[in-house]
Amino acid sequence: MDNVWTNFGPRAGFAFRIAPRLVARGGYGIFYSPVFGYTAPNSFGTSGALITTPWVASLDGLRPLNYLSNPFPGGALRKSNDPVDVTQMGLGVIAMDRRNVNDIYTQQWNFNLQQELPGNVLIEAAYAGNKGVRLPVGINWNQLDPRFQSLGSALADLLPNPFFGIVREGSLAQRTVTRGQLLRPYPHYGGVQTYMQNMGSSIYHSFTLKVEKRLSRGFLGQIAYTNGKLIDNGSGRVVNITDFVPPVQNAYDLRSERSISEGDVSQRLVLFGSWDVPWARRNRVIGGWSLSAWGTFHTGFPIGLISSGSPGVFSAVTRPNSVGRSANKTGPTQSRLNEYFDTTAFRIPEPFSFGNTARTLPDTRGPGRAHVDVTLHKDFRITERFKFRFRAEAYNAANTPFFDMPADNRGAANFGVISSARLQRTVQVSSRLVW
Repeated sequence: MDNVWTNFGPRAGFAFRIAPRLVARGGYGIFYSPVFGYTAPNSFGTSGALITTPWVASLDGLRPLNYLSNPFPGGALRKSNDPVDVTQMGLGVIAMDRRNVNDIYTQQWNFNLQQELPGNVLIEAAYAGNKGVRLPVGINWNQLDPRFQSLGSALADLLPNPFFGIVREGSLAQRTVTRGQLLRPYPHYGGVQTYMQNMGSSIYHSFTLKVEKRLSRGFLGQIAYTNGKLIDNGSGRVVNITDFVPPVQNAYDLRSERSISEGDVSQRLVLFGSWDVPWARRNRVIGGWSLSAWGTFHTGFPIGLISSGSPGVFSAVTRPNSVGRSANKTGPTQSRLNEYFDTTAFRIPEPFSFGNTARTLPDTRGPGRAHVDVTLHKDFRITERFKFRFRAEAYNAANTPFFDMPADNRGAANFGVISSARLQRTVQVSSRLVW
């Protein structure tokens, strides 16, 4: 990783008491991303300087062939100094970008008002913004310029291969090659892929309303509601939920990739409460119980679509065409698992053209989430020194399914189908002796 000495991260904030029980706060700051990347040699793709000699321990899985005392009786493979092997000519390569992986940053700002009300109640209204700068985006640098789409089927014409006899592997080792391959920026390679080109950006605005009941008479609680919107031109995925990393359809036009982020949650409500049950407090068995509950409710994540067909320019992905109407459908998720959204609102694009659908649909989201956890616990005093602690917990107590995203490939038989769910109810009971 190269050093970056110009990462200036100022922070500023203020707090002002408008009235005895009313306070205004605000702040701004620049925050840099931790250094990230791949430092292991094999994470950069198969390098010409990286040679692996496999150890064949057995041919049938039963009888040993080569022992640890002499694992490579035929000798280890040696690095080739041939320029074709070193440069991986004719193959697809992964180019990890340098000199720009240390300066990914976000600008964050916020303003909020806090009012204390009678009864130990605090209410807060806040605005928060976040702008991502030089975010990493995956791009295929060897995509054919879209102006050649006008050639149509002529891109598939076979022409004499100028690399025949030089390249020894892959499609470029044949006597002929397609016209489209020869028109690529780097015709002597397949894909020239990068996963961390710092060309992405994002913008986020949100409003939050929070009401907090501070602990009094054995009860405390909190309600928090957020309404926000996140827009970017890269992947804002959520691991294990929107795990598909949407590739760039047109590497020559990143503006067309700008849409609602895959990680956007437009509305979110979080509830929390804890109550020391007041009944029969002096009774060692009935009294002294505490009940806590958490509830999380949020809208679904935006849906991103891909499509069969080919734009003819070695694009990483093809998206469908919209017929001009919304694909959004209403009703319980369970009633539309076989067609979660209107699949007839999309068509496979014509060959040698890009689909006109945005990276994510602006008004169609995956299933939302409703999740409630409940905890009940009590300490039983045995002696002054010893006590027995009992705890029962129910995660997703209502057993509300969290349905996964619908199938996103226009042209596949399961397009629009939801076939799985997660987060079933889990109940556990525990106890321990404390002294």
